[in-house]
Amino acid sequence: PICGSKCISFTYHTRWFCKLIDTTLIEGGVRKTSSTVTIDRNLRLQTTGGTTVIYSPRAIDHHHGTAVNTGHYTASVMVGTRWFQVDDETVTQFDYMSGLPSANAYLLYYEH
Repeated sequence: PICGSKCISFTYHTRWFCKLIDTTLIEGGVRKTSSTVTIDRNLRLQTTGGTTVIYSPRAIDHHHGTAVNTGHYTASVMVGTRWFQVDDETVTQFDYMSGLPSANAYLLYYEH
């Protein structure tokens, strides 16, 4: 159950956690916001029983455009121990230690 604008209550943890960001619900639909996001390298969540669960980022969906129903989507994905930026037919490796690309981040996928 959602317990406020940014609080979610977990009874137990799952292997995967997906975080939707960069949108605002408005009357008649969803609007894209332009806020900069911080991508946690180790996302710590606590269950209602007090167990702390650590999730690590594995993929990021990026949306390029002004509205969620138009624009262009790209992805950053972890394959093995390496990160890649995927844009249609182009795939390029990047250095995870220099930071995960947070510009235009739309969905974050974490694994426990």
